[in-house]
Amino acid sequence: MPLAATLPLLSIALGLASAAMFLLVARTVWARPVSQESVRARNAFVTWWGVLGFVTGVGLVRQAPGFPASVTAFLAVSIISLAVLCVGLWGLLYYLLFLFTSRRGLALPLALGYVLYFAFLAAFILGGNPTSVASTKWGPEIVYSDPLDSGPVYWTAVMLLILPPFLAAGGYLSLYWKVTDPVQKRRILLVSLSILVWFGSALVGTGAGESDWWHIASRLIGLGAATTIYYAYRGLRPGEPQAFTHTPRPSEEPPLYGAPPRKGVSRVSRLAV
Repeated sequence: MPLAATLPLLSIALGLASAAMFLLVARTVWARPVSQESVRARNAFVTWWGVLGFVTGVGLVRQAPGFPASVTAFLAVSIISLAVLCVGLWGLLYYLLFLFTSRRGLALPLALGYVLYFAFLAAFILGGNPTSVASTKWGPEIVYSDPLDSGPVYWTAVMLLILPPFLAAGGYLSLYWKVTDPVQKRRILLVSLSILVWFGSALVGTGAGESDWWHIASRLIGLGAATTIYYAYRGLRPGEPQAFTHTPRPSEEPPLYGAPPRKGVSRVSRLAV
């Protein structure tokens, strides 16, 4: 079989693996105990991974034979997927900002921001005047009378999609130098760098969406990032237990994904993943 014919099959296989890994990460994060003040942030991060699994699965279903090849059906699925994706992006950004600032009050303003962003994306897509659905080797795609992949509005949409999580992940990475627990330091490094590479590669690859290599590379990068983050939460183990300088009281709640609180450990260290 020619290489060009196998690439779409490889992309589908990687998509299935990615969707499964996204949901596995969501399940793993959900199972981790957190302090009461961190429950919303933990659940927001679970939402991000669950949304990724859902959106990836919907994209694969849309490529399946027999899916209605009408503009209305494709637009409806696209708009719904965008709405769900905005919920996931809210979850990711809130989680990263909470870890960096410890402010729970950011949830509502971030939600309002992503409502506006969804309205902007929906108007942008509908403004392109979708006319038909074309069959490509990567699956059916909507054809627009006014191309959407260029111009200032397009780049505004891209930057609003990528930059907030990218910058928040950079802020989260800065906590690496503020914590002392080795497991927390490694987890911060793995999670933040995975997100930085993932979103950074999306920005670099913008405009290469039709390239064969980018279809495969983007799948591999997403799968690699999810696998790395899964290891950060599931595979990292603390070393030899350290003697506590005080005995934690029963009223003390466990830190966010960390070891029990210790005297002299900063607030950042106790909240960091």
